[in-house]
Amino acid sequence: MSWLRCEKCGKKLLQRMPNGLFSFKFGRTNDVDNTPIVDLKVHGSLTMLCLKRDCRHRNVFNYFPPTISIENNKEPQSPKQKQPK
Repeated sequence: MSWLRCEKCGKKLLQRMPNGLFSFKFGRTNDVDNTPIVDLKVHGSLTMLCLKRDCRHRNVFNYFPPTISIENNKEPQSPKQKQPK
């Protein structure tokens, strides 16, 4: 799992699980079973404010990587070659 950090201050905010889900854990753990108070799994994109009081930067985490859309489902064309004169 990899940590996703605030773009502004670098604080750890979420973990990205190998299956693509975002994992957010917050709160003190219980001494008995060592589980946090909040254990949230997110399937999809989300916007999250940084938890640091002096930062509060709005971070956007995308579930899917950016893609290039192709109009009308056409395949991209190769650049035209110059014709010799």
